[in-house]
Amino acid sequence: MIIVSRDRDEIFNMDQAEKIECGQYLPGIYGIFITHGGKHDIAGKYTKHESAEKVLKKIITTYKDRIPDENTVFYIPKEEE
Repeated sequence: MIIVSRDRDEIFNMDQAEKIECGQYLPGIYGIFITHGGKHDIAGKYTKHESAEKVLKKIITTYKDRIPDENTVFYIPKEEE
């Protein structure tokens, strides 16, 4: 599965991700973080922790429901949910 960043300027290969999590980026800003090759990238930023959690849950559901060996693309939502 491919994950496209919120700004649509980066893509991440789920097969190479070591960890995907939501957490605080800066005070009042929360994000979706993807770790791969020891490097940490932020795929999307939100003003509410709940928004980042919702996006993480959508990633989990999309990955779980994907068809094996099919290309699945998940776009990090631009707007807060």
